[in-house]
Amino acid sequence: MCLAAVCRWHAEVEIDDAAGARFAVGARVSLADRLGVALAGAVVDIATANGRTHVELVGGSGGLSRTLTARHYLSTPWTTIARDIVSDAGEALDPTSVLAGTAVRWTRATVAGTTALAALPFAWRVTPGGLVHVGATVYAADSGELRALDYDRDRRVTKCAVDGLDILPRTTRGAVRVEQVRYLIDTKARALVWEAES
Repeated sequence: MCLAAVCRWHAEVEIDDAAGARFAVGARVSLADRLGVALAGAVVDIATANGRTHVELVGGSGGLSRTLTARHYLSTPWTTIARDIVSDAGEALDPTSVLAGTAVRWTRATVAGTTALAALPFAWRVTPGGLVHVGATVYAADSGELRALDYDRDRRVTKCAVDGLDILPRTTRGAVRVEQVRYLIDTKARALVWEAES
């Protein structure tokens, strides 16, 4: 499972066949840990092999992969443009999104929703609740600690012990601004935490 400061979270989950039969592409799902952290997303791919079902999930409703039609804007607030992209993709805009200013002239090409969002002069991500947040990248203070097991100085990656999905991107833990988190969960849970550039 990977959560980043920009883009949508995604996860690959392997389950037994009997359970996998309950999933369908497009189905809405929620991944929750025992700490109460939940991620709202959708199934985008399913494959079965060797008695196991591999399910690929993304944050939100999965609509940001859709190809959106071109739209042209003249003297339009950025909030309206972002809301159109998100809505046309079948997603919901996070009400805490803050987009100042107006586009004098802006064209959305015929592209996937993710590409349209990346063309905006703002950062975007899908929140754990499945909403699309557009705005400045802010690293909120987090009182938790990083229980470091190893550190790769060249890549600025810390391998941590975790009890659940308690480390989130766009947070600051001590002196570490968390840019991306990749959870590896099998017989024990670990997280790889990428630090944001200073």
